[in-house]
Amino acid sequence: MKEATALSSLMDKYRFTQAIPEEVQKRVAASKRKSLALTLKRLNQQTLPFSLITALYLWFTSKGLKISLGGAKILTTAGALTLAASLSTVATMTVQYFQGQSLSAPAESQGLIAVKPIDTTENDTDNGTKTGTADQYIMAIQPLKVNLTGKDMGNALTLALYRELKDLLGDEQITVLKTDGAPRCRYFLTGSVSGLGERLIITVRLFDGHSGKILFTDMYTCPGSEPHEACTEDYATELARKMRPMIEKQE
Repeated sequence: MKEATALSSLMDKYRFTQAIPEEVQKRVAASKRKSLALTLKRLNQQTLPFSLITALYLWFTSKGLKISLGGAKILTTAGALTLAASLSTVATMTVQYFQGQSLSAPAESQGLIAVKPIDTTENDTDNGTKTGTADQYIMAIQPLKVNLTGKDMGNALTLALYRELKDLLGDEQITVLKTDGAPRCRYFLTGSVSGLGERLIITVRLFDGHSGKILFTDMYTCPGSEPHEACTEDYATELARKMRPMIEKQE
């Protein structure tokens, strides 16, 4: 089976160790261009290993296929990795958050990091009354999910992002919510940290807090030659700067 052989070669190239289930080989080989997104959704429902999902996306992308899933399009290998890392958590996180249920945050986390609005009221000149915004916070950030044996790297990145946002926006704008509930906010940021060989792949996803749509996904790779602590600090700085204009636009 040419398709299965190609996928096996790709997994060998990227040092994936999990065997490819025969059922997956058959379904991938039988997939047509128009049904790839549906196939991937079904594969995701079977909770396949992260590395296998990543390999599938890389393989599809290597064939020049464009896949639309959850409002995000895969156009490049980087995009494939980004959405592959997203695939295992996005559906669950979206349902939990937008139904107001408790979040599956790591047990050792201190809670959600939230960016507070500077002014929550505005004058209604027609009625002579003040009305408050429906959003409790501009942005809530869930501690990153860690797909590694050691949990400290995800916590380190979350804390680094917390510090960077405080530096950019001021101490009074950032708070930590020690709650099991999901507050109403304009934006919701979540992500994950996964290992790929000696490298770390950090992915983040920004949701629209009103519609639940993914606004953007971002990926950052920490090479094995660079200390992971320094790499996560660098990415936290970059990510905070990317988010600042969006946050300030809501003020």
